[in-house]
Amino acid sequence: MFTYDENRLKQELATLPPRLRLAFATAAATRQLPCYTRFAPPRLLQAQLDPEALLTALWKKIRAGELAPEDWKATLDKLMAVLEKETRDWRPFDFLAEDALVTVAYAIRCLLDPDPQEAAWAARVVYEAADQAAIRLQGEVPSTSAAEAQILAHPFVQRTLALLDEDLASLKRRNVEDVFVRACANPAFTDEEFARFDTFVPAKR
Repeated sequence: MFTYDENRLKQELATLPPRLRLAFATAAATRQLPCYTRFAPPRLLQAQLDPEALLTALWKKIRAGELAPEDWKATLDKLMAVLEKETRDWRPFDFLAEDALVTVAYAIRCLLDPDPQEAAWAARVVYEAADQAAIRLQGEVPSTSAAEAQILAHPFVQRTLALLDEDLASLKRRNVEDVFVRACANPAFTDEEFARFDTFVPAKR
């Protein structure tokens, strides 16, 4: 069973050059993109951030090996300003749209800052998104070690951790193309899972 160990992940990311750490974070964000497309509330859509275009631009830089930050600081500032605004009346799984934007922010921060922690934080966001999706479907926050183990074993969480592990293994072999293809082919959730989210009704307490 896969587990999330951020300290170990950060240490392994530190052995990679900045370009490959950027690829790791961008792959994580790419898998979350359909969550934004599916659940973005009006305040996010009105900001006209276009995370898909941002990720496309990041992949272009990664694959070309050109990591000049250019005007990405302004883009990051705009994104963070939107994320800092509070919202109301969200549907149960709308948090996934905001998490998707957060992973884009961490990918951009990887471009601007060589600290491997930025890439590790991107991984944490996708792990916690899967964890929270599993918890919401279950309808109860785990309060015992057995319940926490059950959430860790959930397919959402195990699939997410497995993909992060595969990305790291590919990047250790300097295989960026494998990471790109995997990210595009494996969204965080399937269409069937998204359909479950759309019809989910929280249990009344």
